[in-house]
Amino acid sequence: MLERSENDSQIEKIRETVLSIAPTDGAALDVFCQHWSENGLSDCRHCGSTNLQRNPGERVSVCDDCGKKNWVTSEKLLERASCIQAYLTAALIREAGLFISGSAFARLTGVQTSTAYNILRKFSIAVANQLPIDAQEVSGRLLRMIIAMRTRETPARMHPFTEQDLIDEELVLANSEHVMNGPNVVVEVPPAVDQDDFENSTQLVLAELSPDTGLTADAVSARTGIAVGIVTGSLFVLELNGKAHSILGGKYFLCVESAAEKFLHQDDSKLADSVKLMAKKYLSVIDEYLHRVGRKGLQHHLAAVWCALDRITWGSGSLMILSGIHPPVPYRQMRDYVSPPYLKIVIC
Repeated sequence: MLERSENDSQIEKIRETVLSIAPTDGAALDVFCQHWSENGLSDCRHCGSTNLQRNPGERVSVCDDCGKKNWVTSEKLLERASCIQAYLTAALIREAGLFISGSAFARLTGVQTSTAYNILRKFSIAVANQLPIDAQEVSGRLLRMIIAMRTRETPARMHPFTEQDLIDEELVLANSEHVMNGPNVVVEVPPAVDQDDFENSTQLVLAELSPDTGLTADAVSARTGIAVGIVTGSLFVLELNGKAHSILGGKYFLCVESAAEKFLHQDDSKLADSVKLMAKKYLSVIDEYLHRVGRKGLQHHLAAVWCALDRITWGSGSLMILSGIHPPVPYRQMRDYVSPPYLKIVIC
């Protein structure tokens, strides 16, 4: 990617270009329609004919074969969209490998801030839906430095990163259930612990605690095979001795110095150096332009960065075509979306 100053300068030039070739929303729609027509994305929804007639700037076309009317944006990303000129600006910015925040995009285009965020989010969702099935999956802990904004998924009075803690705990419990109930799975089961050997049990419990991943007594019990009652007692002793601390919700953490500065989760230690390096590129772009984000929509931000970094996949014309083949993205879908437990990044 370009340096920040050059990135912003190129964005200003793109905006000037848009204002010159598409001074109105109608003219901007004509640009989209031209791309869709050239790529075989404009046909009659009634008979499939490509012989459509449309007056410049209008959203309705008429089929020469069946005589019926068609909305040109129907069943496309721009369905029911207003501020088409801003959509065109966003598409060209993304195609150029540039990056912009929602607030900066609002200032650039003069639309409301909420509208600006929604336009960029729609394109990010469309790009995210094109992620290859072999994209690298990583834990959100690899990107913990930027997860610092509250979302609808953040528990009350808790730090935004608590969302990742809850996801990790669910994965631990899900894995434990799979080990116990999964068919034809051979797993090493922790050796049974003599319940009278409380000191030994406490050491095993201590070994499971992490400074940045909170675990409940149930989760520790599932990991160690120790009865929940003994785990609870061990955690109480460890907390009294200053070796563990708990938070609201019954999660326990290991007490160590500079725990908050730890960057990589132990589960990510086996990732290839190339993956870690790529993850840092994603992290640096988001940190530079967005500063901090929430865990809930993080996957869409990562998709936007992929669009900026991957110049082969997302070159000239790519977003214009995508806007013609991707179905509409309603507001409810954007509002209710939650990033998956394992985030996907593309090595490019």
